[in-house]
Amino acid sequence: MKSPITSLAVVCAALVGACASAPAPRAASAQLAVGMAGDATSAGACAELPSDARPSTLFARQGAVASVENLTGKDFIGARTWAEKPTGARIVLAATPGLNVPWLERVMSCRTAADGPLGVDGARVDVRAIGGGFAVDVTAPTREAAREIQARAANLVTASR
Repeated sequence: MKSPITSLAVVCAALVGACASAPAPRAASAQLAVGMAGDATSAGACAELPSDARPSTLFARQGAVASVENLTGKDFIGARTWAEKPTGARIVLAATPGLNVPWLERVMSCRTAADGPLGVDGARVDVRAIGGGFAVDVTAPTREAAREIQARAANLVTASR
């Protein structure tokens, strides 16, 4: 008869092995590293997209951009001290027939430098459905890039009206 400790060790070893070999779960919304048109990152995403299906044309459609808000994070300076830092912008797109998260992810991954906030080097995009539309979060790893994303995103609201 096996001792309870031996049985527990066998179960733990089996669980650890199963967890190590299992693929990581996919998040509900995908985060994309946005590649410039012509890069290997965007070559597959850009193939067979109509020429008017680019972020710049999507953002410019009348009424497409419902709102833009700045995203911020905390930059910890000490144990109890922090300062807000810019991380990017959330662009809320109005729900439109034909728009869905997978299509928007594909369009957002196919961009050029002319595509507003998506044209900032190092930009990352997270697309998800929200009530009445879609949230496109464009973030960057540096303060300078995040500020540039925020400035370009602010121009989208007036361009879409």
